[in-house]
Amino acid sequence: TVVPASMPAAEVMAMEPDGILFSNGPGDPSAVPYAVENAKAILGEVPVFTRVVTPAEAFVVTNMLQGVLDAGTARAARRLGFDRPAAGKTGTTNEYRDAWFIGFTPDLLAGTWVGFDGDQRLELSGGRAALPIWVDFMTRATEGVPARGFVAPAGVTLVEVDRDTGRPPVGDEGGDTVLEAFLAGEEPVWSNPLAVSASAAVEPTLHTGPVSFAVSPSSR
Repeated sequence: TVVPASMPAAEVMAMEPDGILFSNGPGDPSAVPYAVENAKAILGEVPVFTRVVTPAEAFVVTNMLQGVLDAGTARAARRLGFDRPAAGKTGTTNEYRDAWFIGFTPDLLAGTWVGFDGDQRLELSGGRAALPIWVDFMTRATEGVPARGFVAPAGVTLVEVDRDTGRPPVGDEGGDTVLEAFLAGEEPVWSNPLAVSASAAVEPTLHTGPVSFAVSPSSR
């Protein structure tokens, strides 16, 4: 099942998708079976999947979704003590009838939904109602498991930018920077990044091409 990106508030049930595909390393992704009986017998047929995006494209999306937890609508997860590398998305349907959070680490994906069986309004967003439940589960589920980050595959370039301006860091001023992922060859390049200050009134010229400054992926 595919929900159009232009309809983020549409109501869907958690079991409606035809399956889940997940991988964070070399090799083919693995299908998650619908149900398992006594940890052996699969109930139902294992769906057949077709890869629709490249590993590099998937990583770029994952990188964006990491920002949801680090500085976006799910940033409360960090305040609640979940500090592992993770990505995800909050969801709130029209008129606050459903609250969602679906998130994942490199090892585990989980989704939470809060709402009523009927048509009552919940009056809570995904970040307020569903996220704390997800944090509680994931904290317990990953206890004792070494934390690890998402590994960038071939075809991805990480570019360091100023979190406030979205531009390259200026000189030696430091500041709050973040690594943003781009498909190789599609990195943003400013005509003269070191001449642009955070308070400049004139926007720098932006185009695509080879990145003009070095970035170390390990600095994230």
